[in-house]
Amino acid sequence: MAHVIVWTVVAAFVGLTVWTWRGLAVAAGGVLAGSIAVEFAQGWLSSTRTVEFDDVVANAVGVAVGASLAGLAFATWSAVSSLVGRGSVGRV
Repeated sequence: MAHVIVWTVVAAFVGLTVWTWRGLAVAAGGVLAGSIAVEFAQGWLSSTRTVEFDDVVANAVGVAVGASLAGLAFATWSAVSSLVGRGSVGRV
């Protein structure tokens, strides 16, 4: 569960820095690649840790959830911005 939480947060924060759909996809791919690199590095650099396929799957789930949250934030922001731009929100 820790893997899912950590990589959800990382992917969401990275995803929020790139405000395009293409940027979000590239960022999610980069975060996933980084998470896999971390998994393999702990197998190579540590005598007490091993690479586990389940951890890689949990990382991927976390990245997918984080990217989805960032995408939801982007879609919400875009919808609200378009309403504000048309004068539909905030009118008294």
